[in-house]
Amino acid sequence: MFIFNTKSKEEAEQWVKTDPAVQAGIFSYEIFPWYGSAALPLYLKHHEEITKENP
Repeated sequence: MFIFNTKSKEEAEQWVKTDPAVQAGIFSYEIFPWYGSAALPLYLKHHEEITKENP
């Protein structure tokens, strides 16, 4: 699963089609719009501080 920060589903599809596994027919894809918090990039930097080493 990938989350792309694009302006359209078409742009995301262009990116997905560059994947060698998609081009070879190994993987297929479906594209769904998803809207997340605009603050996501700000709190991702804290990920290492709060993740467990041995979950």
